[in-house]
This record gives sequence, C-alpha cells and structure tokens, in this order.
Amino acid sequence: MLIWRLWNYIKGYVIIIVEGYFLEKFINICTHRNIRLWNVKWQKNSRVSMKLSIDDFRELKPVVRKTRCKVHIVKRKGIPFILNRYKSRKAFVIGSGICIIAFFLISSFIWDISVAGNSNVSTEFIMERLRENGVRTGALKFRINTDDVVENMMLQINDLARISVSLKGTRIYVEVTERTKPPELINKEIPCDIIASRDGVVYSIVAKEGLETVKIGDTVTKGQQLITGRVLNVKNPEAPPLMVHSMGSVKARTWYEATAKIEQNLVTAKRTGLKKEMYSIVFFTKKLNYFTLKFHIIIQNMWN
Repeated sequence: MLIWRLWNYIKGYVIIIVEGYFLEKFINICTHRNIRLWNVKWQKNSRVSMKLSIDDFRELKPVVRKTRCKVHIVKRKGIPFILNRYKSRKAFVIGSGICIIAFFLISSFIWDISVAGNSNVSTEFIMERLRENGVRTGALKFRINTDDVVENMMLQINDLARISVSLKGTRIYVEVTERTKPPELINKEIPCDIIASRDGVVYSIVAKEGLETVKIGDTVTKGQQLITGRVLNVKNPEAPPLMVHSMGSVKARTWYEATAKIEQNLVTAKRTGLKKEMYSIVFFTKKLNYFTLKFHIIIQNMWN
C-alpha cells in the first residue's frame, strides 16, 4: 500500500468531485474502461469524491458526456504538479538542484578523524599509519574499507591489542586498546638478598629461596636484610657458602605520618538587639497566624 501511494505521488493524481444522477453508471463505465478509481466517498445522493491518476483523468471526457455528470477538480497532488508550479522559476529550481548536489558531494568526504584510548602510542603515530591506509581528511568515505584498515593497522602497530574504525557521517572514530607489556623476567641465576623497603613490625615471613634473618615480631628498619641469599654449609662451616637468588614473602605492619596546616575559622553569633513579634489566633482547632489575619483584615477594609 505504501509503495502504491508513493508511485501515485510520483506520477501525480487529482482529487475530483462528480455530481449527477447517474453516479453508479459513471463508476461502472470507468471500471469497464480500466479507469482506476480509489478512495471513493459518497457525500450526497448526487455527489461523490474520488481519486484518479492524471492519465486516467484525461480519459474521463467521453464518460462524462455519456453519463451527463459534472466533474470538478478539488486538489492536484504529486511531483508533476510541483514541477509545473516552479516551471517559471528556473533560477529557484536550478539553485535547489545545485544545493542538493553540493550537499551530497560535501557529505561524501571525511572531514574529521577522532582517535581515543591511546596513552603510550602517540596520536600522531596512529594518524600517520591511518594516512598510509587512505584514511585522511578530505578522502572519499566510499573508498574506505574499515575492515581492511583495522587489519593493516594491527599488522603495522605491535603495541595495539585491539583497534576499531567506525564511519559515522563525515567523521571517523578510531578507538584503540594498547597491549599490556609483560614484566621483565628476572635472572634467577644472579644471587641477591631481600631487604625492607619501609620500617615496620614483621608479622609474616616465608622464605622460598635463601635463609630468614628476622623473625615474626621483630622490628625492622628500611634497608635491613630480611632474607639472605648466602647459605652456609652446616656440616662443613669452612666450605664456601652457597649463593642463591633469594625469594620469599615478608609482611609487616607499618605506619605513615603526614602533616598538614589547618586554618581554624571561629564563627560566633552576635545579638543585634532587633525583635520581631508574631501573633496568632486559635479558633477552636484552627490556628490563624499573623499573615493570614492581616490578609483578612485587608480584604475586610477593601469591602468597607
């Protein structure tokens, strides 16, 4: 139904009123001659409104003569009538066409590129890679394949874990997620000790490699040795010690001190000596305050 309405609007149609005493005969003859009528509405016994296309309206003349009916055009709708209305205004039609074409051309280019989500990888570096893949300001958006751009960018930039390129109107939005670099591996072949980073009281110590030099409950200071990588030979003290890469977990209760300057503003209340009295009248269970009473007095004075 919607397609048919659109087609009729493109071709153009008219709304007419037919008056006469042979309206049924008029409709039957139109049907017999394949003149398509729609939205037929009876208004009076000798009057009916209907719609028909421009081509079918031209074929009504012999039917009107045969049925002796009168036909009046009420409205003309459709693109042909609009074009005919502005036929004498060539400058307006040409200007409208130029504006439509210019709008279409302007909206066919990329005018802004937005990059978000990057912190370590610079925006300039990402923009440079985008330009290499044809994504630049002023480029035709119909030539940009976002899937190919994402695939090439992932191959060109190793520091990215994910990238998305979306085209919305005349803007391109690029959202990236940077790759989290793994921590540097520690060479366990190098002997070392574990020392305290802060002052505290030890409440848990577990040595996986090396020997414990403190006990639970000991108070340690910053830089004190907690687990040593120098392991002595108990059976042969004169033998050289075994040097290992000490590993373990040491937990301690520590404290933090901080100083700050706080300005104290003392707020005091000082009496001004001014007084304000409020009156009210209790009438049975209803209380009338001063303002309500004053209002009633003003109304009473006005009436007097």
